[in-house]
Amino acid sequence: MRSEMLPSKDKVLIQMYLSNASSFGEMALFAGVCESTIARRVRRLTHRLLGGEYMKCLRRRGRLSRLEEAVARDHFLEGLSQKQIARKREFTVYQVRKAVRRLQSLIDSEVGRKDDDAKL
Repeated sequence: MRSEMLPSKDKVLIQMYLSNASSFGEMALFAGVCESTIARRVRRLTHRLLGGEYMKCLRRRGRLSRLEEAVARDHFLEGLSQKQIARKREFTVYQVRKAVRRLQSLIDSEVGRKDDDAKL
């Protein structure tokens, strides 16, 4: 299941939402935050899980450096900004920006290939 790739706090929220059918109010009580905060967080998490950018990066894992793999996870799955990734991984913002651009070009090239296959 894709939710297994999430950090533990996000994984718990998604599992509460999907498996337990918990309401945002119940989840907010559990997390100690506002109900609207939980609703936004769940919406962002489901968008990142279903968006597929990270999965496309995983398919190309053999072509990625360790830096690019780490940046892909942090950016596409955890939703961290480039500045946050640089701080977390002790990279420069320039290194992170360069990695994100390369990852995005790999994702875009995969989308382009699928469009070409659909035309055939």
